[in-house]
Amino acid sequence: MRPLDDPDFIWPELEAIIKAHKAMEEPPTPAILHDDDILTVIRVMLAESRLAETEWDYLHPVVQENLNQPQTQALGGTSTMFAFTGLDPTIPLNIIAGSINRKLYADSMTEINWERQNITIAMNALRQSLQEIHSKF
Repeated sequence: MRPLDDPDFIWPELEAIIKAHKAMEEPPTPAILHDDDILTVIRVMLAESRLAETEWDYLHPVVQENLNQPQTQALGGTSTMFAFTGLDPTIPLNIIAGSINRKLYADSMTEINWERQNITIAMNALRQSLQEIHSKF
């Protein structure tokens, strides 16, 4: 038997089995409406990026970051990320080059001087820091 939320679910068959009649449709829940909005956004982004629908996973981090970062009234003016983890929202780049990566922050690498020799030094420090992070896992 199909689940009740399946659009191909055949109500007349169920009504005949339980000898009852479904009088009215249930309105869609906010979660279902929200999911539909997310799917619409991803489809538009796929079309604009000229990606196949099977490549939606490339856009998933972008959509997820945008959902978790903004402050919402329902959570008392805090972001979803702060409400569930107690951490301030961040972007993935901050994890690598921002104050969250304590080694780079201690070495004053949060602001990079874009001269060639300084970029090389910064990239070497980043490479070393990432190797330390990966060795812990």
